[in-house]
Amino acid sequence: MNRFIRFLSLTAAAIFACFALSTCGSDKAKKKKIEKEALNYISEKYGFQPTVTNVTFVGGGDLTTSSAGKSGGTVKMEYQGKSFGVAAYSGEPQLDSDTYMRDEIIAELNGYLKQQLGCSAIYCDYTF
Repeated sequence: MNRFIRFLSLTAAAIFACFALSTCGSDKAKKKKIEKEALNYISEKYGFQPTVTNVTFVGGGDLTTSSAGKSGGTVKMEYQGKSFGVAAYSGEPQLDSDTYMRDEIIAELNGYLKQQLGCSAIYCDYTF
């Protein structure tokens, strides 16, 4: 009986190790794919190649119904001293967005709304 429990324990440990190692490599490949998607997005939209500083994979798991939730992530980038982020979805570039022009857009929107509404102070923010 003791041998049988030991056998089951070793089998379970081996299965767990194989699963852990296979998903680790899978996430690394997904991060690389998201990074490439973000670089292509910025290159096509703005015409420059930024430096990637961080990639965060956001996997929704098997219960996520959209493929974007299963393959999305955020990519932190830098270009000419300016830091910004890109929300990238591998295989669904129409969902990609960025914060490269965030400050300029907020300043323009604040000015427009102040003028249209006759307000002296207004607050707008932008996020993804």
